[in-house]
Amino acid sequence: MWTRIWTWPVGLLFVSCVSFAQEPVAEAGEQMAPSASGCVAPGPESAPQALPEVQQLGAVRFVTGGIGVDEARAMLGERAKYPLAMTFVQSYGDKSQFLAHILVEIRRDDGTPVLCATSSGPYLFVDLPAGRYHVAATTDGGRLIERKVNLAAGGHVDLTLVWPASAAAH
Repeated sequence: MWTRIWTWPVGLLFVSCVSFAQEPVAEAGEQMAPSASGCVAPGPESAPQALPEVQQLGAVRFVTGGIGVDEARAMLGERAKYPLAMTFVQSYGDKSQFLAHILVEIRRDDGTPVLCATSSGPYLFVDLPAGRYHVAATTDGGRLIERKVNLAAGGHVDLTLVWPASAAAH
């Protein structure tokens, strides 16, 4: 197991992201490749880009990333193009940090699986049709947050998932 720390400016503040992982971390510009489990894991890309490559699993298109200033800006510029835009944050009282390597599972309201992917940065934007969905997001440490999301036709939902600091994190 290893630790990786990213820091980038957001407005006038510098934000750090700490990741504890047992697998390699996707660097800025790396694309995601399906793993044997059906989820998505980091994979190499031929040339780095400011905006990560759009991935597709079945009929669902998505993009994940936001590590580094250029990639974060590029991602935020694309946010409104996706019906569901998720941001992953760890809260420490009045401070917070972006998180990466969040396992995200999205199911239709009837339980049908739609997407299983691991974020390569603090952002995951998903192109989904209108409908009701259940989002389950899990950190590397196994901490789960679940939310219901209703997407209207032509609509957009910004979903920020905030994990409170755990006693083990201090």
